[in-house]
Amino acid sequence: MSFGYQTLKSDEIIAIRYGVYKSYVNGIRTSRSYAVWLSDRRSTMMIECASAFASSTAVESRYRDTLKALYPAVIVPILESFLANLNNGSGFQIANITFDRNGMHRLDSYGAVQKGLLSAWVSVAGGKSVTEREQLHQHMTWRDFGGHSFSEGNIRLHSSNKSLWTQFSLRDTWNAVCLGPFLEFLYENNRLASFVNT
Repeated sequence: MSFGYQTLKSDEIIAIRYGVYKSYVNGIRTSRSYAVWLSDRRSTMMIECASAFASSTAVESRYRDTLKALYPAVIVPILESFLANLNNGSGFQIANITFDRNGMHRLDSYGAVQKGLLSAWVSVAGGKSVTEREQLHQHMTWRDFGGHSFSEGNIRLHSSNKSLWTQFSLRDTWNAVCLGPFLEFLYENNRLASFVNT
């Protein structure tokens, strides 16, 4: 895979992210950048689909063609590694979330201030204890997973009550763009049951 002066071996690429960045001044869009980043852990390649002399339509078309070419060469192997790691129990990580056979696990916990505010809220309004809320914040089982959605350049993961559990920026988070097709594959024909503990 080559772009500009950079070259990466396709079979060594382990991460991808892409998206559109729009810059505004006083509510008026001044620029729009379509970019793709690839990484083999040692280096990162940026593919920017833009030109000072190309029309917006030409740039968008170039961007779509780039993503179409990268899907079988980069995204499919990453999806296969996700499935293999899910199946063998080691799981995989995207940003601060680990996905494994038992569900999704957030690495960070509530801070002291957040726990204090929650404790005050629980004492007034009742409901789940701070400990229970923190467990829900940190862990979501596959049984409690309520699906995913896309909005404003983010992929959002929901709990079974449809509340937002976490979200990732597709442009800024390595491999977040792979989550949509990964989850769709798992839920198609109930494949999820053969990969995870439900």
